[in-house]
Amino acid sequence: MLSVIELRVDDSRWENYNLWKYIKLALPHYTKLLIIKELRLKKILVNNETSYFQYKLKTGDVISIIPVPEEERPKTLSYSKSLKSKVPEPNSLQEQIVFENSQLIILSKRAGQIVQPSSKLSCYSLEELLQLYLKGKENSVHLEYKAKFVHRIDKPVSGLLIGAKTANSHNILSEALKNREIKKIYRALVFGNFPQETQRLRNWIIDTHSKVKVLKEPTNEAKLSILEVKKLKKIFKYSYLEINLITGRKNQIRAQLAYLGFPILGDRKYYSESFKATTKPQEIKRLPFNSKEIALVSYQLIFNDSLTKSLELPSCSFAVLSKANPLLKFLKSSKSS
Repeated sequence: MLSVIELRVDDSRWENYNLWKYIKLALPHYTKLLIIKELRLKKILVNNETSYFQYKLKTGDVISIIPVPEEERPKTLSYSKSLKSKVPEPNSLQEQIVFENSQLIILSKRAGQIVQPSSKLSCYSLEELLQLYLKGKENSVHLEYKAKFVHRIDKPVSGLLIGAKTANSHNILSEALKNREIKKIYRALVFGNFPQETQRLRNWIIDTHSKVKVLKEPTNEAKLSILEVKKLKKIFKYSYLEINLITGRKNQIRAQLAYLGFPILGDRKYYSESFKATTKPQEIKRLPFNSKEIALVSYQLIFNDSLTKSLELPSCSFAVLSKANPLLKFLKSSKSS
C-alpha cells in the first residue's frame, strides 16, 4: 500500500491559491481531470476533511493525498525539461524591471517578446524569464509559487506588464482589472489626421482566430469594445494618440483604430485594402516600424488608492521611461505641424 503524501501550506504566498493548481505543481503527473476524480473519491483531503476543486488555500492547511500508482500515471513532459529545450533570449530581465516589491513586479516588455509560453516558438517567454529570475533571487521553499502576468500585451507591442508574485496578489490584481480599478493607458502613432481632440469609440468585435473583426451592429458572438482616444499631437501625416483601454479585448486598439480609418504605423495585419490602395508602399517601408514592432505602447498604469495601499505601492502611477518608448524616437525626428 502506498504511503499518504502530505503537503503543508506553510508559506503565506500560497494564501488564496487554488487547491488543484497547488497539487499540480507538487505532483506534475497529476492531471486536472485526475485531481477532480481523486477529490470525488475522497482520496484528496484538506485538514482531514473532504474538499473541492476550486478550494482556496489558507496558511496552515494540510493536504493529504493517497498517491496514484506509478503504472497509472500519465507520461508528461516536465516543466523544467520544456524550459531546457528552448533557447534563452540574451536580454537581461533586470533591465526591464520598472518596479518590484514582495507582491508584484512591473516590467517593460519589448516588442517581439511573447508574454506566455508557446510550444511553437524556440525562445523563452517573459513569464518563463520572470519565474527563472525570481527562482534565482529568492530562497527556495518546499513548493514555490510560479509568478504569472495578470494581463497580456500583443507580441509586436511594447510597454508595461503587471506580474503577480503571490497567489493572493494574483487574485487581488485579477479582480482589480476585472472591476476597472487599474487604468491601462496606451500611446500610438497612426496614419492620418485624427479629426477630434477626444473621442469615445464603441464597437463590437468578433474573434476570427487569425485576427479580430469590427462589426457595425452587435451579434451573439460579438463583444462590446470601448476605447477613449485623445489626440496629443499631429506629426506630418500622422497623429500621436493617447488611448484609455476601457475593455480589454484581443487586438482591440489595433482593430478599432484601423476600422475608423487610422491604422497604427507598422500594423500590416490591420491595414485595410482601401488603405493600402491609397498609401505609397515607399512611405510604409521607410518607417521605423514593421509587423514585428508596431507603433503602439502600453504607456501607463494607474492604480486606485485602495490598491496602492493594499499592494504597498510607492505611487499610484507607473509610466514607460522615455528611453524605452520607441515612439519618442520617431517624434523627435519628425516635424510637428
